[in-house]
Amino acid sequence: MFRSDRHLLEFGEIHVSDASKTHMMLAPRLSAWLVLLMAMVTASSAQQAVWNVESSTAGEDSRGPREFRMMLQRPGGDLASKGAGTGTVLFEGERNGDNVSGLAWAFATGCPAESYEAFGAFSSDRAVFTVQGRAPVKDPSCKITSFQDKTLIFTKPAVAQAPPPAPPSAPLPTPAAPQRSYWAHNGSTIYLVANGNSRELYYDKPVAGMVAAGAQPGTLLFSGRYAGGNYVGTAYVFNKYNKRCSPLPYAVSGPVTNDFEKITMQGSKPIADANCSVTREAPDTLVFDLCVKTLPPGAHALLCPP
Repeated sequence: MFRSDRHLLEFGEIHVSDASKTHMMLAPRLSAWLVLLMAMVTASSAQQAVWNVESSTAGEDSRGPREFRMMLQRPGGDLASKGAGTGTVLFEGERNGDNVSGLAWAFATGCPAESYEAFGAFSSDRAVFTVQGRAPVKDPSCKITSFQDKTLIFTKPAVAQAPPPAPPSAPLPTPAAPQRSYWAHNGSTIYLVANGNSRELYYDKPVAGMVAAGAQPGTLLFSGRYAGGNYVGTAYVFNKYNKRCSPLPYAVSGPVTNDFEKITMQGSKPIADANCSVTREAPDTLVFDLCVKTLPPGAHALLCPP
């Protein structure tokens, strides 16, 4: 028994010793593979394209040569307030050249996300990606009550470049204020604030009928972007039956023509009753003509509404 036990013990010692040596040989190789794998994952994450959309940041996740999806990285603005979180899919589809098609998702507070078909395209410089579709609108019980035009505009963040160093005695330049111009629209005077590609139209002097509907100087009428000779974004319609109703948003788009002196946008506006409930939609065309508040003697220009 003693010899047998001793034999087993010696065999065990040899086995343990060999295992330790094997572990010592494999450990550096495993560590090297882990480091390589982490570097590949980090490089893949670093190469993911980042886009701005509705005060949020989204990442482009390519799933093949044609398939891709846009996922929220940092939710903000309206998307965050409606419950869209990090990792939420905003759009998923495939590209065919510059054109894309697939599914976008609509969000409502306290309700599950709802998908809808969307189509769009990349701009020629691939800096802007726009998709449009008919998004479902839900009531507080999460029941779909209607559909409205929805436009998602993804833009690549501008690459910041360090300015050349200024001479020690030179004062720092003052940033230029956003450009403002005035436009005539259905008897009202509107002012346009242009900042980069961003475009916003506000009431300056609303006509009496719009004042009765709730518009005031400084009230937002349109918010969007200028891309490829077109305005794309969201317009707001007022309830002529009850000015206490909130302005209703709807998607519009259209070209700038007449040497940048006319803006024409079209969309389907929601129409609400006196109880602020949307009852139907109707085609709508918004036309803005560049005007001047004062007309010097001998000048030829459109005078803004009084």
